[in-house]
Amino acid sequence: MLSRLSTGALCKDSLDQLLWKGDQKGTFSVKSAYSMLDNHQCSAAREGVFSLLWQAEAMPKVLTTTWRILIDRIPNRVNLLI
Repeated sequence: MLSRLSTGALCKDSLDQLLWKGDQKGTFSVKSAYSMLDNHQCSAAREGVFSLLWQAEAMPKVLTTTWRILIDRIPNRVNLLI
């Protein structure tokens, strides 16, 4: 984090902002995340998808939810019956 901060200029009057690189607008959507993961899943091994997921610059709860979807551990009716 310090190396990233040292390469940029900090401005007191500007707002902090998160940008999602999986969409041209920079906003996160489940569709863009699925599309990004699906495109990489076809070209790379499954382990590569997980490493891409954890390197993504998104909020932790988004990353965790996406990870749980990929390993089929979302608490739904089928998973809760097991």
